[in-house]
Amino acid sequence: MSRLALVPFFMVGLLAGVWLVVSPWVVGFPPGAHGGWSASRWSEVLAGAIVVGVSAVALVTTVGLALAALAPGADEAPPE
Repeated sequence: MSRLALVPFFMVGLLAGVWLVVSPWVVGFPPGAHGGWSASRWSEVLAGAIVVGVSAVALVTTVGLALAALAPGADEAPPE
C-alpha cells in the first residue's frame, strides 16, 4: 500500500491541470484586442492540458502497480 502514497499528489496535479484548462471559460476572460485570446492565454490552456495528461498517466500507473502488487500470486515466481 506504500505505492499509493503518491496518489494525492497526482490528484492535486490532475485537478490543477483541469482548472488551468477550464479557467478561461469559467472566469470569463475577455477577448484580446484582435477579438480572440492572446497567445499567453492559449499557452496556459496548453500547459494545463499537458499537466492533466501527465498527472493522469502517473495516477493510472501508480494505482495499477499497487493493484497488481495486491493480486493473489503476485509474489510467486513464474513456472519454468
